[in-house]
Amino acid sequence: MPSSAALTAPRALRAILLAPLLAIVGTGCGPDCYSACAKLYQEECNISAPGQSQDDLLSECIDECQTALKTPGEVGSFDPFRPQSSSNAIAIENDRQAALWMDCVDQTSCENIKGDSDGDGVTDGPKMCLPHF
Repeated sequence: MPSSAALTAPRALRAILLAPLLAIVGTGCGPDCYSACAKLYQEECNISAPGQSQDDLLSECIDECQTALKTPGEVGSFDPFRPQSSSNAIAIENDRQAALWMDCVDQTSCENIKGDSDGDGVTDGPKMCLPHF
């Protein structure tokens, strides 16, 4: 009968070999810059801005989000889930704020993002997860 050390060695080896695989698989969960920006400017919400194409809005959004992800920082008073007036845009400055913003976009309806409180397509209330530019 094999010793207990011989039985635990293969388990330890499996754990070492599986750790990188689990890390790679785990990175695909949750929103990312592309999915958040696509929801806002191309897919569900299809938010537009005067003088900018949807492709330009998407590209700028992704660039801003990815730049913030490269900057370490704290959340501070940043709260994209708090409704804002139309004139206040959210500035995403660092990685933790970007993650919170992406979660907000992922979890919030387009009506609440656009500030369409009665669902008629007209902005008539505060916005959530406001686009940052």
